[in-house]
Amino acid sequence: MTAASNTVGVLGVTVTTSASTELDDKSSQHVKLFRLTDLRAGDYVEIHGTEGQPGTLSASTLQRDNTENRSYLQGTAHNVASPSLTVLGVAVTTNAQTHFQGPGGTASGAATFFGQAASHIVTVRGSFAGGVLTADQARIEQ
Repeated sequence: MTAASNTVGVLGVTVTTSASTELDDKSSQHVKLFRLTDLRAGDYVEIHGTEGQPGTLSASTLQRDNTENRSYLQGTAHNVASPSLTVLGVAVTTNAQTHFQGPGGTASGAATFFGQAASHIVTVRGSFAGGVLTADQARIEQ
């Protein structure tokens, strides 16, 4: 994670905050007047906002929380071609251990997921390393 005056980089996504962005610290540090300058590399954050150009997000809320061992991304699926896709400009890869869900949360196989995911909102969960999120779960939201 990298932070500048009103931006923070998370998983390669540039997140822009504004005066209307709600900042909150739910971590064990409990900073009452939490600001972006309180963030440190390795902090776990949950960010909600509006997807912009690939690799960008305008934050409506940014919350620091206790460490989680998985990374999550939600956004429009682009460049969908089994076994990979891009979400918020981040490369996502899947493998034989990835659990796939179609619209409505129904279990599906990789072929069904990749056949339906393009241009839909998806949520992926997994481990992030080397600029790639390796998904253990991929779900089509809408």
